[in-house]
Amino acid sequence: SPWINAVNVRWNGKSLTAEQSARLSAAYLRHAPLDSYYTSASLRDKPVLMLHAQGDEAVPAALGELLWERCGRPDRWVYDAGHEMLFTTLSGRIPEMMEWLEEQGQRAK
Repeated sequence: SPWINAVNVRWNGKSLTAEQSARLSAAYLRHAPLDSYYTSASLRDKPVLMLHAQGDEAVPAALGELLWERCGRPDRWVYDAGHEMLFTTLSGRIPEMMEWLEEQGQRAK
C-alpha cells in the first residue's frame, strides 16, 4: 500500500474515467497560468537537477517525466523508488548534490 495517496478524486462515489480525468486536467491548466506546466519554460537556460522517483504516487512519476520534458530535459537522477523513499534517503545524497552544484558553479565562470 502506498504511503501517500495525495489526490483521489471520486464523482458520485466512483473513480474518474480516463476521459474525465483528462478533461479535469485540461480545465485546471486553463485556469492556472502559474502552474509548473507553464513556468517550467523559464528554467530551460538554467542549470537544473531533477531527482525523479519512478514509483512516485504523491507526485505521479508520469507528471515528473512531463515536467522534465517541459524544462528542456535538464540533468536528472532517476531512482527506482517512491516519493517517500527518495526523501527519507535524501540526506545521504548531499555529497553528490554538492558535487553537482560545484560543477555548475565552475561552468558558470
